[in-house]
Amino acid sequence: MVPYFDNENVGFVQSPQDYRDRDQSAFKSFCYWEYAGFFNIGMVQRNEYNAIIQHGTMTMIRKSALLEVGKWAEWCICEDSELGLRLYEAGYDSVYVKDSFGRGLMPDTMSGYMTQRFRWVYGAMQIIKGHWRSFLPTKKSPLTAAQRYYFIAGWLPWFSDALALFFTTASLVLTGIILTDPIHSELPANVFLLPTVGLFSFKILRGLWLYQARVPCSVWQSLGAALTGLALTHTVARGTVQGLFTSGKPFMRTPKYEKQGPLFAGLMTIRQELFFLILLSAGIAAMCSIDHFDNLSGRLWIAVLSVQAVPYLAALVTLLISIAPNYGSKGKLLAEELDE
Repeated sequence: MVPYFDNENVGFVQSPQDYRDRDQSAFKSFCYWEYAGFFNIGMVQRNEYNAIIQHGTMTMIRKSALLEVGKWAEWCICEDSELGLRLYEAGYDSVYVKDSFGRGLMPDTMSGYMTQRFRWVYGAMQIIKGHWRSFLPTKKSPLTAAQRYYFIAGWLPWFSDALALFFTTASLVLTGIILTDPIHSELPANVFLLPTVGLFSFKILRGLWLYQARVPCSVWQSLGAALTGLALTHTVARGTVQGLFTSGKPFMRTPKYEKQGPLFAGLMTIRQELFFLILLSAGIAAMCSIDHFDNLSGRLWIAVLSVQAVPYLAALVTLLISIAPNYGSKGKLLAEELDE
């Protein structure tokens, strides 16, 4: 990586994070390929426009550039990404080397996986609030148009998850109102179709297509990556909302249920997801039981609720996969089969 610094304008060089424990379980195999999408798709594309994300691990920084822009930002919990943005603002370039030079460890549990993603999302919201002027389309912006585009485009899926949480909550409230007076209530299915079914379908199909085109994995591995990514939807939504409307470092809950066994501890970890899954399932069952909604509008509304339930169901399935190795070697065998 060092020779890239012969170009005096290169402020940092980044190579991928990589992991050596993907064959320990099916859960870690799925997580591995979920991470791989970022390194094989997003970072490669962003490198063409000098707009990569500095993610700390496996990075090299020009010392004089680090001192010039003010060292690490202690106010941001994603200080590596924040530093990379400041280096761009100071006019430095970056290089992304796709080769892997080191392998670390992934989170061992669903709780660790969710906490890690929450931190990344919360830190990104801190960066947005601290540098929002740089993303304005003005001549005074220190970033190029391409840099502004790729940073904003990279954050949009997280805002989409936050918006999905809003629509899910609204759907549950409306379902409750409709069920109290089904005869005189009208279903606003058309209003919810595009932001739920449409965007969800586009997100999944686009992700699977990009994986097959850019990531060296099998169809089953790409499906596992899609599953674990969906399982983080609620976590990403929480991180986005809390990051935008709170300040300082987020509160990280200390696990308190390890002595109760992995299943109980895991269910407590995803209790918010389970709460939404139960409410959505109850809403779907209630809508199906009322003859008044046995029509196109009723079926469309049930479809909306069903799509909204998928990420929460994915969280439950991913949790069950994550604790499977605790009950034997089947998880490891499955991971080895998937990698083969």
